[in-house]
Amino acid sequence: MKQSTKKRILAMLCASLITAAMVPATAMTVGAETLANIEVSGQDYPVLEMGKQNLAEGSEEQSSIYQFTPSESGYYQFSLQGDDEFGFQFYAADPGDQGSSYELYHPGYLYCFAKELVAGQTYYLEVNGSYQVEIGKAAAPQTVNLGKSVSISSPFAVYTFTPPESGNYRFTFSGDAKAGSYVGIDSSAEGYCITFGLHHKPFSCKKGEPVTILVSWSGYENPTGIVTKTTNEILKEGVASKPVLVGDDLTYTAPADGTYTLSYSGTVKDPKDSYLLCGTMIYGNTTQGYRLDGQTKQCSFSLEKGETIRIRPFELHNYDAVQYTIRHQASSISSSKPSFTAVKNVTKGVQLQWSKIKGASGYEIYRKTENGKAQKIATVSGSSYVDKTAVSGKRYTYTVRAYAKANGKTVRSKMSSAKSITVSYAKYQTKTVVNYRANPSTSGAVKGILAKGKTVNVVKGYSKKASGHTWYQIKMNGKTYYIAADCLKQA
Repeated sequence: MKQSTKKRILAMLCASLITAAMVPATAMTVGAETLANIEVSGQDYPVLEMGKQNLAEGSEEQSSIYQFTPSESGYYQFSLQGDDEFGFQFYAADPGDQGSSYELYHPGYLYCFAKELVAGQTYYLEVNGSYQVEIGKAAAPQTVNLGKSVSISSPFAVYTFTPPESGNYRFTFSGDAKAGSYVGIDSSAEGYCITFGLHHKPFSCKKGEPVTILVSWSGYENPTGIVTKTTNEILKEGVASKPVLVGDDLTYTAPADGTYTLSYSGTVKDPKDSYLLCGTMIYGNTTQGYRLDGQTKQCSFSLEKGETIRIRPFELHNYDAVQYTIRHQASSISSSKPSFTAVKNVTKGVQLQWSKIKGASGYEIYRKTENGKAQKIATVSGSSYVDKTAVSGKRYTYTVRAYAKANGKTVRSKMSSAKSITVSYAKYQTKTVVNYRANPSTSGAVKGILAKGKTVNVVKGYSKKASGHTWYQIKMNGKTYYIAADCLKQA
């Protein structure tokens, strides 16, 4: 332990998690570097016994190491009262001589924790500073059921939870806090990853596989615990989420490219506690990482259209729960203006293409005839459209504008400059000898016969089903006739 405890605590508050690894029985591990130093030295370290005992004073530069070997397997409780300038570490070693250390930093308090130990296995306590340690047997594990609150009478509580189905769960600690209070929660489902100062411990587990939950606490009155399932919610723009806790997931899919703002609000548990924290992780294609804390109530980030992000609170300190709200900053849309890049005749009608507007959720297309009024004919999400209802021989004028939905409102861009076009006829050829008729039906009067391979002008924007056929309208010598579509092919 080379850095000061104050720096460690600061790092802990910023990172929000102190991780550790401890696996029961033959899978227990230890930090390679520290264990190697211990083994190579060949020293006999002072032996810790059950009960209360004083430890020799160490310093930040020079640590003191002690060893403890339980006579029987089971859960043991450790409590330490010590120097508020330094810290300590607890190591578990196995016959394989591999693994990582289990570090604890919380000097200055009556610090207590419970761990499952194996008979005959030696464990090491390394201290920098002056401490008094008390070791005792912890109570046997109690069963905790989903959704059923339990009273936590012992400051070293061990629980067993058997999930009724696979999924994500959370253990929540509650109590009336006094000065100098703290809580630490372990879960075997997370490889015994301890969380200090937090009241919610999420974990994932499989149906029917028991999970061990270890709770260490001090400075609370009437503490209770409960296991619940975590929740998943789809966020709606401008609408606050349901109150969420650590382990809950929120998802949001961006309706358009642009900048988005995420904010939170919550009820403070203890107004006298000056430490507020709402650590929030945001995961997505273009954005990820720690975004919010107690002082930063909102953050902004860019998203691509269709990108789905996941929002998860990973630390709540002094909050019962929090609510999140996401908003799309689309004010720039109103001053933008799309422009046509193509307006041309194609086989099925008139094809329109235009420039994209950043932040747009979609586009509205308008059309007018020479003597008519502009009418909206389509709303699309992309930047192209084929007007299949445009009729050959007619002249149309098109305009387009972008829109975006932000904060529950629709914001629209300026209208594009107009583009006009006269719709041409589609060129088709007869596939066989065929009649053309006065009406779109087999009962229509036959007006003539076309030979196989004859090219005809088909009117775009017209088709009708009758007599078991789809009928196209054709123009011949300035007159209108009808022919069965299955007798034609594109020229």
